[in-house]
Amino acid sequence: MIPEQVPNDQVASPAVAAMNPSLALGLAEIPFVSLAAVVADHMVKAAPVHLLGIETTGNEYLLLRLAGDVAAIESALAIAVQRTRDLGATARVQCLARPEPPSAPSSTFPTPSTPSTAVATNGSPPTSPPPPHPT
Repeated sequence: MIPEQVPNDQVASPAVAAMNPSLALGLAEIPFVSLAAVVADHMVKAAPVHLLGIETTGNEYLLLRLAGDVAAIESALAIAVQRTRDLGATARVQCLARPEPPSAPSSTFPTPSTPSTAVATNGSPPTSPPPPHPT
C-alpha cells in the first residue's frame, strides 16, 4: 500500500471528513497495476483531488482512494471511468460525499490476549483444547 500523503490543510480521516461538509472520499477500482497508475495520474492532474493510497483487492484489481470536495471527486471518478474505458477495461467507482465518522469498530478480530468467541458448527460454544500429555 502506498502511504497517505495529504497536505496539512486537508486531513483524510473519516472523522474530519464528516466535520468538513464539502469533503468527500472517492473509491475507484481499476484492473491491473499499469492501468491503475495511468488512471491515477490522469485523475490527480485533471481534478483538485489528493490520492490517499493504492491497495490491492485480492484479485487483479487495485483500489484508488481519493479525497477532495464532492465536485472534484465526482469529476475525478468520471475521468477514471472514461480513461479506463479508453484503455479497454472497466472501472468501478464510488463517491462517498460527506461521510459519517465511524461510531464503533464494525468487527473485532481475536488476538492472543482476546480469545475467539466463535460458535462451533453444532451450535455450542467452542471447547478449549485438551491439556498436553505429560511425557
